[in-house]
Amino acid sequence: MSDQYDDLDIHPGETLQELLEIQNLSAEELALKTNVSPSYINQILNGERDITHHMAVALEEALGVDKMFWINLQALYDDPNG
Repeated sequence: MSDQYDDLDIHPGETLQELLEIQNLSAEELALKTNVSPSYINQILNGERDITHHMAVALEEALGVDKMFWINLQALYDDPNG
């Protein structure tokens, strides 16, 4: 039997990508604002790297989105049954 939340298994990088589009920012611009490499940001955007606590703080400072949003989003992705 399929869980009703299977379709909600979305990596936080997808949400970050949508936010970058809304704010008209590139991955390279976000990398500069968060003091990481563009490849690091691209790995998050591609679902190849998790959003760590440190990165959540950097995203809060760069994008104005509370760090707990990113931490919770990652936690839900890691364990959707919480």
